[in-house]
Order: sequence, then structure tokens, then C-alpha cells
Amino acid sequence: MSIDEIKPYQFVDISHLPLAKMRTSHEFLPGNNQTTIRFTVEVWGLLGFFWRRVVAQNQLKGAATQTASFISYARASA
Repeated sequence: MSIDEIKPYQFVDISHLPLAKMRTSHEFLPGNNQTTIRFTVEVWGLLGFFWRRVVAQNQLKGAATQTASFISYARASA
């Protein structure tokens, strides 16, 4: 895994999988007394279809739970 981008409101990493890569992006968009969290996953390469099914779909299914845990942690740490 490597870090692709780090900006004040965005974190992007690349997972180097066998014959594929997976890019995961977390964006935190502030506005109107709230923060919107955008989570995206992109998979490409010769075995991209395989890693999309095995890894990416599970990440997306668990995204809401992971985000809720992250929010709880952030609020407790503030």
C-alpha cells in the first residue's frame, strides 16, 4: 500500500494487489455545520474484476459501519 495524495480534506491510498491496483479515497467536505464524508474505491488491472469482487465490494458494504465508528472516535477525541 502507498499513499497517493494527502490534502487537508482528502486522503487517497493505492493498494498494490497481484495483477491489479485498488485506489481508495476519503474526502471530508465541510459545510453548513456538518461534514459530508465521501468514500470511493476504484479497482483496475488484469485481475481487477477478481479483486473488485473479493475486496472492494466488501469494503463498500462495510463503509457505513466503518464511517460511523470513525465519527464516534472523532467525537470522543475532540
